[in-house]
Amino acid sequence: VHDDLRATALALSFGDKRVLLIMADTYSYFGSDIAVMLERVRPRLPEEWSDAPILVSATHNHHGPDTAFSINDDWFSLMADEIAAAAEDAVAAMQPATMSSAVGEHGYGADDVRDPVIRNTRLSVLAIDSRETEESIATLVQWTGHPESTLGWEPPADAANLEEACA
Repeated sequence: VHDDLRATALALSFGDKRVLLIMADTYSYFGSDIAVMLERVRPRLPEEWSDAPILVSATHNHHGPDTAFSINDDWFSLMADEIAAAAEDAVAAMQPATMSSAVGEHGYGADDVRDPVIRNTRLSVLAIDSRETEESIATLVQWTGHPESTLGWEPPADAANLEEACA
């Protein structure tokens, strides 16, 4: 299976306040890697965005190339360029918008089997819609569940020679 990895950006401003949110379909980033990304982003932004806070985050999907310990330098450089392009495009595409938010519960797949058991099922959503067309510009979802088991399923110990594989 091949799924494209995406980098998306959302530029927000209210009066003279500006912020840029960037998300990529990767595992995680260290601060030093984010610094490299910001070095690529900032020169591509208009002057009025020069001091804007920029938040770079990852979906933590465990399906992309390693972004923590064994980084492919060519791939990382490409990703940093794609993030910079997404940021530039987000600022260029700004338009009047309305924002709305909602909070709910989402427990599917959320399980914590280790002490201390912490089960957070809160799901927060921020919707940003065009003021002119009412079409969706962006939807941000925050769900901090990191499953410790797969829907409560535990494989039998002899499945796939787990003891041997772990040794």
